[in-house]
Amino acid sequence: MKASAVALRNQKQTRWTLVGIWMAVITAGSLVPGATALPASDFAFHAFAYGVLAWLLARALAARPALRNAVGAAVLAWLFGFLLEGAQWFHPDRTYEVRDLIANAYGVAGGAVLALLTVRVVSVRKGAP
Repeated sequence: MKASAVALRNQKQTRWTLVGIWMAVITAGSLVPGATALPASDFAFHAFAYGVLAWLLARALAARPALRNAVGAAVLAWLFGFLLEGAQWFHPDRTYEVRDLIANAYGVAGGAVLALLTVRVVSVRKGAP
């Protein structure tokens, strides 16, 4: 196997590993009892957490995310949040909140846009079209 192919495979593995780690962090923050003592608002936490997840997913789906990758990442990230909110319905110390889903939507939209913008900025700096 060529060195460039190995490097590309390692980059993909690293990107997906970061997605998995971040999903575990979000899951722990959403389902572990007592994990809600946040210094910022719950809305901001949700928007930030799911924005980062959407950005990481867009980067994992493609090294240079196109619009379809960013939209796919946003949908996947929001669905993950929807499933976690649903799981909170069955958790005695948590509550299902539509407001959290709205915050997740703001976050994933921002993360997807940021993924597209960072690719464009990097491409312009490297002289790519």
